[in-house]
Amino acid sequence: MALAVVHHLTIVNQIPFHRIAGCFAKIAPHLLIEFPDVHDSQVELLLRTRRYQGEYSREKFEEGFLPYYTFEEPIKVACSKRYLYLMRRRTPLLQ
Repeated sequence: MALAVVHHLTIVNQIPFHRIAGCFAKIAPHLLIEFPDVHDSQVELLLRTRRYQGEYSREKFEEGFLPYYTFEEPIKVACSKRYLYLMRRRTPLLQ
């Protein structure tokens, strides 16, 4: 389970989504992960106060995880701008 993690790794530490996905794929055959949208207040704060070089979007997040995991449509968390993804590791991983 990875809640309130992705935006910190991506924006603060400049780690691309595909590298985060690759690390999780090594240890987690199943993954429940939260993605805060670019309009989430915490993401907006991080983007205002950090020099982020990448593109932060749900599309880029999904593209980064797709070679490693399959997943259905995410669930929007009520009264928020966050989404929950339930993922299953691909076997074998796409290259």
